[in-house]
Amino acid sequence: MKKIASLFFASMLCVCLFSGCSVAPLSPENYVAWVNDEAHGVLNKKTITDFEFSLLYESPEYLAIRELKPENCTADLVSKKKKDLGNLQYYAFQIKSNDGQEVLRAGIADDQEYYARLEYFSSMAQNDMVLVEGGDTLPCVLYHYERTYNLSPKSTILLAFEKTPAFTTSDKLFIYNDQTLGIGSVQLTIRSQDIQHLPLIEYVQH
Repeated sequence: MKKIASLFFASMLCVCLFSGCSVAPLSPENYVAWVNDEAHGVLNKKTITDFEFSLLYESPEYLAIRELKPENCTADLVSKKKKDLGNLQYYAFQIKSNDGQEVLRAGIADDQEYYARLEYFSSMAQNDMVLVEGGDTLPCVLYHYERTYNLSPKSTILLAFEKTPAFTTSDKLFIYNDQTLGIGSVQLTIRSQDIQHLPLIEYVQH
């Protein structure tokens, strides 16, 4: 009897190891919430001096649901949106000022510095952001900076990188070599296994 119990435990352990002990399928709304929970690994945060930096891996399903709105999602609509995204991997990089100010104004002396930061983040910062994956350093191929107009201490930058054959097997090391905030290099890692173990989505039939 003990031998049978041991064999059962071992088999269940193997299932967990190879499946990642994934959760049950989630509704589109709960899937978005799950992805945005730092405990699940596809969101990574780090604080350096007066700023908090975060990197979120945005799966094709996540992007499709966000665009369609969870209540409007069907499997067919999400599948069509995923095709439009092409063979790229997408991330949201966020910078938050811990003193509550807009990032562009945090710690600056005058408006000249404000506009210099605005120009930098609007386009030039793209050249200072790379993704290291499987020994390759990938440049940022799509870049969009979302202005907050002093309404939020958070600045969000949407990024995309080429999806290489190493995508499914290699961790993602994101590097931002800052040129304007005075904090140097920021490095954030998202593990490949956390990306591979994203939950399935259960769509409601409309």
